[in-house]
Amino acid sequence: MRPRLGPWRGKRERSAKVQAMDEVKPTGARRMLTLEQVLEIVPVGRNTLMRMIGRGEFPRGNFISPNKRIWYEDAVQAWQDALPDHSSRKKRRTKDAANN
Repeated sequence: MRPRLGPWRGKRERSAKVQAMDEVKPTGARRMLTLEQVLEIVPVGRNTLMRMIGRGEFPRGNFISPNKRIWYEDAVQAWQDALPDHSSRKKRRTKDAANN
């Protein structure tokens, strides 16, 4: 009769596999970012980011499964580099400036 294996066995083996994958990083692999990681980099809210994607102002990202979208880190960095140094929006006039 085989000894009964506890539910921990699969988790322990999986963590060892994950650790092995972390130790051996393939060269040339592009880093993938989740939505939460992108939102840590880009100082806007989720809805604003989604509107920017819809307008074509931010990279669309890639779906790696039906419900999981990722962005490549280099694409987000390229978007950042393409931003202008200054805002093109006009400055608001203050009440003092309007009265003068």
